[in-house]
Amino acid sequence: MSGVVAAVLSVSLASCSDSDREQKPAAGASRAAEQGYPYDTSNVGEDLLAAEQTSHTFRFGGDSPMSWQFPASYAEGKADETSSSVEIDGVLYGIRVVAGVGTSPREQAEESAKGRGVAIQEVRLGGRDWLAVVDDGEEFSNVTLFGSFPGGVVAGALLSASAPLKDVPAERIDELHQMARSIEVGSTSR
Repeated sequence: MSGVVAAVLSVSLASCSDSDREQKPAAGASRAAEQGYPYDTSNVGEDLLAAEQTSHTFRFGGDSPMSWQFPASYAEGKADETSSSVEIDGVLYGIRVVAGVGTSPREQAEESAKGRGVAIQEVRLGGRDWLAVVDDGEEFSNVTLFGSFPGGVVAGALLSASAPLKDVPAERIDELHQMARSIEVGSTSR
């Protein structure tokens, strides 16, 4: 994974249809700190995920098998077991699954936000409560979702971009939401 995503992970972790998109808030809404999570989570649009599932067993005090689906647009990008990156229209995007145990989504979100002056937002997505850390910079931005899963596992997904969020297409945010919704812990198949 490139330095773009590596820089994002200072977090201490163990290891629609077109008309729907037009109605969404702009993907680059940088008002997260003032007005809450800036993205529509009620309808994540058409399926943007790859057909195949990725699975990995994280080793942090016990085996925690997880499975998820990467977005299809990352299929041609550089990938490893837990992350992928792709350049689209001159912007480098990275997407990664994150996981840890022994903490809560709140603790992970606070650790991720520490020292960066970013807000932590509560989000309801796919019937699960998530905490989102939205970091909107001029040349680099990221959105990280943390959720609570069986066995005390905190897992989620992270999207990074070498651009401000106002320049990130809504489709990239939909991909993040769909990937997070696809995460299963304790099972490596659906």
